[in-house]
Amino acid sequence: QLVAWYKRKGFVPASQGEMEFDPDTNNLNEYTEVVHDTEEGDGNIFGYVVDTDEVQLVNYFVDNHGVPEDIIATIQAKYDTVAIARGMHVDDDYRNQGHGTELMNSFIEEAASEGAQAVLAIADALEDNEFDLVKWYESWGFETVTQTGSGPFMVMEL
Repeated sequence: QLVAWYKRKGFVPASQGEMEFDPDTNNLNEYTEVVHDTEEGDGNIFGYVVDTDEVQLVNYFVDNHGVPEDIIATIQAKYDTVAIARGMHVDDDYRNQGHGTELMNSFIEEAASEGAQAVLAIADALEDNEFDLVKWYESWGFETVTQTGSGPFMVMEL
């Protein structure tokens, strides 16, 4: 398991029993960045469309958020390309006015046009506000797959 962890961090076998860092391995080699802002500049969403064989899919969800490796393996077996919704923000004064809907619509449309077969997200349960982000994601068709220390890991098929 330790060797697998090092490989996910960008190390490759060098000689018997040794590993060396390969900087090209730790960068998303094949991805499309998806970023949208609302017209009023009061919110934004960002993420990526990535092939599921990219090591960063494991790095982000397993290493950073604690999603079990078998769940990511299932996603890798089911989908070739996914979108990762990394973050969305709408200023407090502009919430409940449809700006989040506008942002998510744009994100999903671009992700689909880039070939994503599903959208993956962590519903940030650590954020302190009155808005129920999990229910909002569920209204889009996201389903909770597992809980993480950061919040539910959710998937929506496109």
